[in-house]
Amino acid sequence: MSYTFFESCCNVLIFASAIIAGIAAFVQNYYDNKSYYVKSKKVKINCLVVILICVSITALGNFGKTYYNNKNAAIKENNNQQIQKELLNRIDTLNLLLKPFVDLAIRKFPNEREAIALEKLHKDIEYIDKRTKITIFKFVSNYRKSIEDNKYETVYLLKPEGTNLIPYFFVGCITKNGAKINNLFVKGITLPMSYVEGANKDSTKAYRKYQTSFPPCDIEITIITDRDPGRMDIKIEPFKL
Repeated sequence: MSYTFFESCCNVLIFASAIIAGIAAFVQNYYDNKSYYVKSKKVKINCLVVILICVSITALGNFGKTYYNNKNAAIKENNNQQIQKELLNRIDTLNLLLKPFVDLAIRKFPNEREAIALEKLHKDIEYIDKRTKITIFKFVSNYRKSIEDNKYETVYLLKPEGTNLIPYFFVGCITKNGAKINNLFVKGITLPMSYVEGANKDSTKAYRKYQTSFPPCDIEITIITDRDPGRMDIKIEPFKL
C-alpha cells in the first residue's frame, strides 16, 4: 500500500493553512492601524484565533507529512529488499544450472581461470555443433516439359544447406493420377555411384536411396512419366521446407 496520497493531502493542508494564516495576519495588521474602529479589537482577536488554528493545522500537517513520508520510505525499502532477494535467488538458480558446465570447463582446462575455461568450452561446443550439424537440402526450382513419345519430364533442383558430409539421401515420388514412372534418376557431382532403387508393380511409385556419405553438392532430380503426371507427392531426405 502506498501512502503518497495521504502525504499529498498533508502538503495541501499545510499550504492552505499558510495562506489562511497570511490573510488573517494581513487583516490583523490592517486593524492595528485602524484602532478607531469599534469592532477592531474583536476582529484582531478573531484573526489571532485563526492564525493559532492555522499554526496548529500546519503543525499537524507537518506531522502527518513526516509520518506518511516515513511509511512510504519503509515500503520502498521493503520493495527494494524483496527485489534484491529475488535477484539473489535468480543468481543462485543460475549458478546451480551453470555448475555442470563450470565443472566440465575446469576439468578440461585445469590451468585456466574459470572465465577463460568457460570461454574455451563454449568455443569447443560451437565447433562440435558446427561439425555435427546435419546438412540438408533446400528446394530451388522445378519445371516440367513434354518430351518424345508423349512422355513428360519433371525436374527438381535442390541446393545443400551446410558443409558436413551427407550420410544418407533418399528421394521418392508417387503419381496421383495413375501415370507410370518410367525412370527416376538423380544428378550431383559428388553423388556416390552405388544406390538402391525400387518401384511398385504398376510403376506409380519409385524411389532411389544413397546410403554412402558424400560431400554436399547441388542435386537435380529427374522423373520421366508416360504422360502428364499432374500433381505428384515427392519425398526427399534430408530436406528443409
